[in-house]
Amino acid sequence: MQIRLIYYPDVFKAIGKIGIDKDIEVYLEELLLPIHTINYSGKEYNNLMTNIRKCIELIFLSMAEKGILPNKKDALHEILVDRRGGINTTWCSMILAGKEVKIGEKIAITSKNILPNVLKDSFQQLIEISAAYEHAANKNADEQQLANSRQTDTFLKSIGYAPYLLRSMVMELCNIILWYASYLEGHDDKELNALYWNVEL
Repeated sequence: MQIRLIYYPDVFKAIGKIGIDKDIEVYLEELLLPIHTINYSGKEYNNLMTNIRKCIELIFLSMAEKGILPNKKDALHEILVDRRGGINTTWCSMILAGKEVKIGEKIAITSKNILPNVLKDSFQQLIEISAAYEHAANKNADEQQLANSRQTDTFLKSIGYAPYLLRSMVMELCNIILWYASYLEGHDDKELNALYWNVEL
């Protein structure tokens, strides 16, 4: 309770304002609590890195509902969802940053940048670093996933599983949540938000 009411009240208040899936509060609290306690080893804490991806996915689903990301019937557009139902978080962050999304040689999605410059790179890095950790843990990761990986697990081993990388990622996630709540205050019209992107199939 101290995490929500004393240490990070602004972040949890922002989550309430956004109206996002309540699971994000659980995932975020699991990430924040070990920062303020001594009951976790570095390795135990780093194993919570998948919560970063879960939080980002819930943010993206909320953005689709509000027209900020390509959607159909208030859900993410199928072009952003793989066959297993997983969200292509890389493409979602590219759309927010105003970068073209290509499928093969064809430009599939164009968009206007809405991310502040200070968040553009860090948002993408959160996605890549947390994905690289999952790919290392995933024995079914293909060669391309492993080759393109940021080698997060290897890095963490080299620094004795110190918790500082994940802690910094959690703080950046808090920044993203606060920015999103602030952005929605001036962009609460779903139809107007949808004018910022275009899907060409």
